[in-house]
Amino acid sequence: VRPSSESAQAWDRFQKALRAGRFGLVVGDPRAALVESVGQSLAAQSRRPIPWHFVLVNLDEPNAACTGEGTVYVTTRLFDLNLSRDELAGILAHEVAHGARQHVEHNQLELQRIGKTLDDRQAVLDRSKDLESRYRSGKISQDEYESQMERLMIEARKVGRQIDQAQSYVQFSS
Repeated sequence: VRPSSESAQAWDRFQKALRAGRFGLVVGDPRAALVESVGQSLAAQSRRPIPWHFVLVNLDEPNAACTGEGTVYVTTRLFDLNLSRDELAGILAHEVAHGARQHVEHNQLELQRIGKTLDDRQAVLDRSKDLESRYRSGKISQDEYESQMERLMIEARKVGRQIDQAQSYVQFSS
């Protein structure tokens, strides 16, 4: 099975984080083999037949995460909780579900959309200030000012609805 572009990008992001020293990969530890074994067993049941990577990383907090489609890490501190194999499987299954459903990619797209919405909001504000300045300096008539301001208000309401949607997304996705 060839990895999807999202899977390849997730693995690349993970590799960059490793190189940047955000955490250290643990190799040769029996816990790493357990994570890989349990993870691969679960991934085989996934509805997304993609290459999966299950790795143990050295971080000071007990955690597991899917960094994108097909890439899951578990921290060494998670093992301090003395989890059973079944409990580890439950955690990894949760992360596999995130990867299989492409939640990370969806979140990245949503963040890009939110960024564009905020840019659109700033553009409306800038155009409004410019319009006000041109009107006050006599460069445009009152009729032209009111007409353009009416169009800007329609655009501002549209951007406002997009901001409301973004706030709802943030509220319900965290």
